[in-house]
Amino acid sequence: MEKKDPLSNTLDLFGEDLAAAAEEVDEIPPEATRSLLRVREKLLGFEEAGVQLSEVGQVRFLLQAATDVDALSQMYIGWQPWV
Repeated sequence: MEKKDPLSNTLDLFGEDLAAAAEEVDEIPPEATRSLLRVREKLLGFEEAGVQLSEVGQVRFLLQAATDVDALSQMYIGWQPWV
């Protein structure tokens, strides 16, 4: 049995719960499947371009996204992180 980190184990549990719920409704919503897959890809370091980033690359990508002026300009004005 492959040893996984706790976050991956939790993600696996969500997938198992989704599969169990699908037995009751006969179908897994495609959005749920896509969302779980995207979370797993992000945990492995894959971003939109399909390139796997190193840990340092992931940190750089997140810092760049967090400080992107275009994204910050779209932030809700009522959100007050300094409070």
